[in-house]
Amino acid sequence: MAALVKREPLLREVFSAFKVGNIAKYTALPPRKPLKERKPGPQIYHTKQKLESKGYLRPLKPYQPPENVDEQLQSIVSKHAKSISSNSNIKEPLIKYQILSECYQTFQHAVPNSQLHEMNTIDEILQFYKTPVDIATPLEHLKNNDLPPNLHIQMNPKRFDTEDPMFGGISAFPKDPTIVSDLRARKKFKSVPAQNWTKDWREKALETKLSSNSFNMDFRLLPTPKEILESTSPELYPNIIKGEYPDVDTYLDIHYTLQREDFIRPIREGLAAFRKAPDNGKNTNSLRIFHNVQFSKINRVSHELGIDVLFNIDDCIDEDWENSKRFMRGSLLIFTKDDFKTVIMGTVLQHNPAQLRRGCVTVQLNDVSHCSVEKSVHRYTMVEPDTYFLPYSQVMKVLLSLNERSFPFRNEIIYAYKGGYEIEYIDQSTRFELPWGAFAPAQEIDRYLSARDMCLNESQFKALTAALTKRLVLIQGPPGTGKTHVGTKIVEILLLNSKVWNRNNETPLLVVCATNHTLDQFLERLLPLTDRVVRVGDQSKSEKLIPYNLNTILRNEEGRQNQPAAMRISYKTMMQQWNRIEKLQQLRDKVGPSLIERHKYEQETLLQEKDYYERVQAFKEVQQEKGLEKLQEALIVGMTTTCAAQMNSVLQKLRSPIVVVEEAAEVLEAHIIASLTQHCKHLILIGDHQQLRPSTAHPYLSEKCHLEVSLFERLVNNGVPYQMLKTQHRMRPDIACLLTPVFYSVLENHPCTLNREPVRGMKKNMFFMSHSFHEKEHKATHGYSNMFEATFIITLCQHLLRQGYRASDIVILSMYIQQLQSKEKELSSLAITSVDNFQGQESPIVLLSLVRNNKGTIGFLRTSNRTCVALSRARNGLYIFGNIELLASQSSVWEKLKDVLTKQGAVGPGLPVVCSTHLTSNASDLYRFGNLSSCPNCS
Repeated sequence: MAALVKREPLLREVFSAFKVGNIAKYTALPPRKPLKERKPGPQIYHTKQKLESKGYLRPLKPYQPPENVDEQLQSIVSKHAKSISSNSNIKEPLIKYQILSECYQTFQHAVPNSQLHEMNTIDEILQFYKTPVDIATPLEHLKNNDLPPNLHIQMNPKRFDTEDPMFGGISAFPKDPTIVSDLRARKKFKSVPAQNWTKDWREKALETKLSSNSFNMDFRLLPTPKEILESTSPELYPNIIKGEYPDVDTYLDIHYTLQREDFIRPIREGLAAFRKAPDNGKNTNSLRIFHNVQFSKINRVSHELGIDVLFNIDDCIDEDWENSKRFMRGSLLIFTKDDFKTVIMGTVLQHNPAQLRRGCVTVQLNDVSHCSVEKSVHRYTMVEPDTYFLPYSQVMKVLLSLNERSFPFRNEIIYAYKGGYEIEYIDQSTRFELPWGAFAPAQEIDRYLSARDMCLNESQFKALTAALTKRLVLIQGPPGTGKTHVGTKIVEILLLNSKVWNRNNETPLLVVCATNHTLDQFLERLLPLTDRVVRVGDQSKSEKLIPYNLNTILRNEEGRQNQPAAMRISYKTMMQQWNRIEKLQQLRDKVGPSLIERHKYEQETLLQEKDYYERVQAFKEVQQEKGLEKLQEALIVGMTTTCAAQMNSVLQKLRSPIVVVEEAAEVLEAHIIASLTQHCKHLILIGDHQQLRPSTAHPYLSEKCHLEVSLFERLVNNGVPYQMLKTQHRMRPDIACLLTPVFYSVLENHPCTLNREPVRGMKKNMFFMSHSFHEKEHKATHGYSNMFEATFIITLCQHLLRQGYRASDIVILSMYIQQLQSKEKELSSLAITSVDNFQGQESPIVLLSLVRNNKGTIGFLRTSNRTCVALSRARNGLYIFGNIELLASQSSVWEKLKDVLTKQGAVGPGLPVVCSTHLTSNASDLYRFGNLSSCPNCS
């Protein structure tokens, strides 16, 4: 605006408008003749172009014009210049000043001083405010584009990477060490350790040397033989949990590497232990070993090509294949015939219980063709890692595909911005429909809705309004505070206003959960709101969701003759190719073992395999398009984080603008990122970082590299605003007192938790029975059990059942799964599970076995998150078994809990019980284990 102020006519108008006197020396001057408008000369023009090409003369802020920019500008003009036509010059500078000032206030986009002289008509002003502004330089545009994998932009001053084999490791500046660029990066970003920033991280990640026979690019994600066999682990950069990341590439590099190492490190350590002592046993703590394995014939599973692998069924004679987690689809298998001098890797194609009971599994191999090992006379050792490879591979694949341009919520996730951005699909004119049919301004919905209207308490209502008006929302829900209920209410309002965010009726809301159980629960609550729900994935246990499952919907489509022509053609060509492979197999069997003939057969089969793979990919693409059509017809699409990563390419096409993540604090950060796309404009994370954290395969990655810190927790730690639900509806107050203030500063009890019936047969509704009976260690599985606690809990269960409780009213929780296995047969009628598997669930009565009892270590009982979950599952009765003195001496959390229990009179060496029928405890409270028997007055 300085250019306008300096002009004499403007001064005249401004001074007169503000009645400023003593301006005779200005007004006495004769008016100057207006200068003729001249175009800049060629030298000035080229200088301007040169400056612009280097990034100068560029706006500092991006600008995206609103859809109704014409209407808004017309409203401004009508206020200040009704009589001026759109193509006429604005002769009065004050009018121009008033118009431009109000435009700036309305659009938050100012005309640069260098362009003020061009704003002479209404049309020119309109053209300026209709033109979007991109602040990226040409170099940044090039950097943000997806380049071929063999190209990357060199951003550092160093000319060549000293590790680059293309130049033989010769640098153009031999006296300039690599560390120079590292120190510059470290000086700028002190929270990140120095590293070689020269080479693009994706290039390093994809340096796997593929065999010429490997044509499936997904196999690049498999570990290399060097990675699993080397004696030392690589240096790792930890997750930055406090402060910002330097840039997107650093973030992706760190998380990709941590994900990869979390899967590979248990394999590396397990193989090292096995190779040192191969005769000590068949399994290690992280691997399952099968000897004398043979490759059989090429097979086809769900159109995928693989080879049948025969293993000794005696190695797993007691395995329940229907519920087993062995040989899951996507599991990694490692084969060797020469003590790991050479290895073959592959992934399981199908978990088929009938086939597995015969000692056979179909595997897709990586770096060899299936025909080269078919009917091989060699016997192999097969290794199956305990860690499930499929989720890791899908997440890593998505991380490799992301870049600066496509990364979602970059400002919040990478740079930890604390400001609450407005939702992009909402502006000042947007109106939301309310449940009773009225309409209200979307940005002020809290003025027109109330907590009572939505059947919510005050903290829940604040979370609801924040979720409807902010681009990124964190909702913390302590145990029993109604996280899922709030999530349902949020989705209800969003569905009422789907025309606001789903204008083309092809971009549904996406619901993502960590587990299938939580996803089923959440989607079942949404069914009364709409029948346009699609549940993706085949692990659902819900009967209600069967008609809404994507596989069910596709199966219910009419027969193949009515399917798209592209699908029929793809299927036909794929089957023709499979028939050629089968004929080659039959021919090989007839030819016999001739080396020359076998070589010809292998070469021909390899060509046919590659051709078949290409046809399968074409068929999958057509199938994917068909599934995409069904997803686009829905209003709500639900899937797990693993499924979302696996279907990321579909989600890119689905373009969902809203993503709701339940159990967000239980999910690894990379898994959340893999569930999002750049089309997401509104992200709602619901969880509780005080409860269970994400689980990792190796403790080093969680403890030293902070991989167990979720995105939810990291954002909270960095000061991003969050909404906390403060009223719990689950636990009676004498149980809830264990959580406050040990875990939560504020947690109120809803009236429904008061005046509940006491637990029959017990003197206390909550009690910690402390004992000194020692644990038993299970070295093979790194677990523990405590036979005293297991036996006591069985007796207590029998006592409670005699008081009239049903088996479904009682849940037995244990901190260690080995404790469950020790008495599983005797407890077959009762629900018995680990604490980790019971997150998000509740029971009227909970019996909690802490197991650990020794001279000075309590393991992960020191973890406050797991303790919080264990103590918050019971509604009416909670009975804990452990050594309170040991726990308090090893953990500040348990020390505080001991004080609470002592004040409540709820801790002691025995359990006070009564007979609810005769209201007697038989002269003395039955404190001792040996006396805990049936009442003598009961028949």
